[in-house]
Amino acid sequence: MGDGGFAGRRDARKAAKNGENSQGGEIDKNQAKEAEDLPPVPYLSLYRYADGFDWFLVITGSICALIHGALSPTFVVFMGDVIDSFSATADQSKLLDSVGDTAKIILYLACAGAVTAYVQVAAFTLAAERQSLRIRKLYFKALVRQEMAWYDQQKTGALSSRISSDVPQIQEALGDKVASFLQFLGMFLAGYVVGFVYGWKLTLVTTGMVPLIAIGSAIMGKYIAQASSGGQGFYAAAGSVADEVIRMIRTVIAFDTQDREVERYHKELEGARKAGERGGLIQGCGMGFTFMMIYLTYAVTFWFGSYLVGEGDLTAGQVLTVFFSVIIAATSIGQATPNIKVMAAGRGAARAIFDIIDRPSEIDSLSEEGTVPSKLTGHIRFKDVDFTYPTRPDEQILHKLNIEVKPQETVALVGASGCGKSTTVAMLERFYDPTAGSIELDGTDIRKLNIQWLRSQIGLVSQTPVLFPTTIADNIALGKDDATEHEVHSAARMANAHDFIMALPDGYNTMVGDSGTQLSGGQRQRIAIARALIKAPNILLLDEATSALDNESEAIVKEALDRASTGRTTIMIAHRLSTVFSADKIVVIDHGRVVEAGSPQELLDQQGAFYRMVQAQHGHSGDDNGSSANKNANLRGRMSLDAGKAASKLLTEELDMSDSSKPAALANASSSLSSAQNTKAVEVKLTADMDESGDNDSEEAPKVDRSMVGWAFELNRKELPQLLSGSTCAALEGLLSAANAVLLAELVGVLNDDNSQKRVNAFAGAFVGMAVLMFFVQVGKFHFLAIAGERLTMRLRDMVFRVMVSKSAGWYDDPRHSRGILTTRLSSDASAVRGALGDQLGVAVRIAFTVIGCMTAACIYCWRVALVVLATFPVTAFASVMKYKMISGFSTGKAFERSGKFASLAVEEVRTVASLGRLDTFVQDYFDTLVLPSAVMKKTAQIQGLAFGFAQFCMFAVWALAFWYGSEVVDDGFCGFREMFTAQMSIIFMGIFAGQATTLAPDVVKAKQAAGRLYTMIETHKEEQEAEAEKKYVRPEITGRVEFKDVDFVYPTRPDAQVLSKLNLSVEPGKTIALVGQSGCGKSTMISLIERFYSPVGGKILVDGVDAEKIDPGHLRKHIALVTQQGPH
Repeated sequence: MGDGGFAGRRDARKAAKNGENSQGGEIDKNQAKEAEDLPPVPYLSLYRYADGFDWFLVITGSICALIHGALSPTFVVFMGDVIDSFSATADQSKLLDSVGDTAKIILYLACAGAVTAYVQVAAFTLAAERQSLRIRKLYFKALVRQEMAWYDQQKTGALSSRISSDVPQIQEALGDKVASFLQFLGMFLAGYVVGFVYGWKLTLVTTGMVPLIAIGSAIMGKYIAQASSGGQGFYAAAGSVADEVIRMIRTVIAFDTQDREVERYHKELEGARKAGERGGLIQGCGMGFTFMMIYLTYAVTFWFGSYLVGEGDLTAGQVLTVFFSVIIAATSIGQATPNIKVMAAGRGAARAIFDIIDRPSEIDSLSEEGTVPSKLTGHIRFKDVDFTYPTRPDEQILHKLNIEVKPQETVALVGASGCGKSTTVAMLERFYDPTAGSIELDGTDIRKLNIQWLRSQIGLVSQTPVLFPTTIADNIALGKDDATEHEVHSAARMANAHDFIMALPDGYNTMVGDSGTQLSGGQRQRIAIARALIKAPNILLLDEATSALDNESEAIVKEALDRASTGRTTIMIAHRLSTVFSADKIVVIDHGRVVEAGSPQELLDQQGAFYRMVQAQHGHSGDDNGSSANKNANLRGRMSLDAGKAASKLLTEELDMSDSSKPAALANASSSLSSAQNTKAVEVKLTADMDESGDNDSEEAPKVDRSMVGWAFELNRKELPQLLSGSTCAALEGLLSAANAVLLAELVGVLNDDNSQKRVNAFAGAFVGMAVLMFFVQVGKFHFLAIAGERLTMRLRDMVFRVMVSKSAGWYDDPRHSRGILTTRLSSDASAVRGALGDQLGVAVRIAFTVIGCMTAACIYCWRVALVVLATFPVTAFASVMKYKMISGFSTGKAFERSGKFASLAVEEVRTVASLGRLDTFVQDYFDTLVLPSAVMKKTAQIQGLAFGFAQFCMFAVWALAFWYGSEVVDDGFCGFREMFTAQMSIIFMGIFAGQATTLAPDVVKAKQAAGRLYTMIETHKEEQEAEAEKKYVRPEITGRVEFKDVDFVYPTRPDAQVLSKLNLSVEPGKTIALVGQSGCGKSTMISLIERFYSPVGGKILVDGVDAEKIDPGHLRKHIALVTQQGPH
């Protein structure tokens, strides 16, 4: 159970079941490689599903986005005019009029910005939502209509996850990210137009620095991406280990391999830590180089600008106009890059989505073509059928197979495992088509029949029952459109399920859990049988339908199935031959060929293949063939007779139906439940269950009077030097940002002074010094905080995973401890805490010192202007928050979470859904799940547009106010132009950075909540460990004597259902004891108690005379070997 893990064995079993071979893993790798090699679609192809209104929205949004982008360089033009108006040589009498007019123009720009910003966001977001909705529908419909042979070569999890991963990428590539790209394109074009118009020489010099920034950023970005990819690879591997271990936790506990699994997990985390630390250093170098080049650009631009001012070519205002216009144009490239990446990702994601949409299905499960007979008798014929699975083209499964099943006849298919029995059932359902020969139903090749009608006539109970994570009632009702409550209960009685259902606390409203894990194997199978019987099918296919039942339940259910088969054509497959003696005919298949066929007695009399199978299965020797066969036949007869009496009594008393009336009663029940209600119940209860999990999850948040982030800091104490070093670098970065605002403002004021060249040179030199210092500050900040953050992440994940695998099996029964929630604890929660103490810590410190520095400078230079502009601080901060949220984008994942889970469920269990004949209903129900989130997204488009438009208005309006009031202050003589402008620049910078600070609040809240959950789990476990340590376990010699003494037991999740009551049992060393009884009677529970998965609520379990509760669990389990019904789980 080491590196091979449990997942490999599970996948091997699954591959065998689906007709795959050992090449399956290679196929997956090849498919992944092919997917990577597929070229992305052309960008305009993303609009293949756009209608006329969508194109109207796109064109209108594009025009507004370009205009919106051009407003920033336009604003810079007027800002330059204002600065020239403040010139010492300007006519002071015209100062107020000039600045007032400019302020009005800036206010008009603010209005234009509000309108264009709203339209660009609302139009593109709405158009993207409309198109993505069509894509979701078409993709889901294309998925469920594909043939099963295609599914055999795919990973269903990957197929369904594309709805929640690839489609949102396409939507982003069509949405507001395109608007942002066009906005930045407008900035770029307008910026350079303004730059060349107002000062082409200075524009060329400034532009010359841009390629260096771009090339350096591109190189660093490549290395950052590589480092990030490596780290994510290790985290993905660690997540896979965690998911595997949690899924197989009972096997892990049984074999006492927790420490080994923790080591496996730690090994992957160690790789992620190293990659993360390396990535932090690379990111620091990249950001340091970028900032260094930006500051050097400041130095070169203003140095050359002062020269041009001195020569009379430009004014100070024009220098500022050219500088900011070109900077805006240059930085717009960098700002557009993330949007280009999003658009590229959308093109790549669309390739796989569109290919599946365009793929014609060889067996279209939703096809409306084909004959729909008015009458069906159920005469089935396999005529010279050959078949090979597409995944195993060299291995022929069926060879010239000929089978005839007459109307209302029951035929049993028997043979060795892998001989082709289940394949014949799959072909009758048209999951596959023959490679040669034909299958006829009432004389018509089934390929000519309407496939939906065909499957609606067939009831299938498979060897491995599939239940949906909803209630028992809904699982049964899924078998029939318009199923009534009476029909649900009647079908349950027929399947011998009613009694155990009513014994459950919630009865028919009991949630069965993922894959029915809240029920025993036999209980799950009986629910599946009831689901097949409720549709009163003309053809009944039983693929080892009673394999998981105990003998008594098997006999009763078998009789129920036998009675259900009355008036129906039935094909049954059985491994236990005791279930086939009631068949009208038995067909023995060997290596895909029919070797014998006849009635049970005929085959026994022939003493051929079937006879030998019976003898081998029941351990009789060949020396007494005749007597053994007769004895075996008599035994089967008695079993069938006894079971028939029991079942007949059950059905008569509880159903009050006769053989002839039962099908009619099922078909004509009184009150009906619409199919939409039933299938919607699956979707609604799936999401309700998910919401409840979230609520339960929130209950784990600690109610303690201490700082959760502080607790996380304590865990990071070993990295205190790195935290202090990184924070110091972040503080220096903040002060440099404040100094930058002051220097820019001072430079603008100095440009108009006589003999200003020396002062400009000094300022340029200061920018050079700041550039070098900023490089090392960035390197230090990212490097040191990455070390602290990555080590904290590794430590948290390690601790939490160790706690999880140390828990008892019963702990995992709690819905709050489902696999999905626990793996989220390991990934999302640990990352959230790391974000608050790593990346966001650096941002928070930088912002804090920028605000302190800017506020100090503003008050020193001109406190009046500082106070007035500071009054607009809430508005400026709000505007920054809105802009940040728009840059970050709106996540569609949460909105479509419910529909995504429904799609995943339907795709992963597509065989079951198809066999139910409910694909069209499931498709419509999936469409219904999209209605609400789609409406939410459309409303969100308007809200986003309004918020973004208001944010743009606020920023322009604040600048208009600042310049107007600044002119008043200067005119009144309270301060000079330079002081006023420096105060303005400092406060505006402070507002921008303070606005960014508010965006950290959600991260801090998430970090506190995440830390609280992890703290609760870890600290609670410490208390449990202390309690365990006090127990002083013993490690006795174990010979194998086991004794149950008055044992009572109830499962923690079902406290009202007592499983064991005063149970007494003694097993001597070396003896073999068989536990038998009805499904759900407590047999497996006894095994779980011996393994110490649970503890008795009353009585004792003694091992060699010692209370098992006092024996070291690991020591006990080393003396136990466990083989479960379903293998490792």
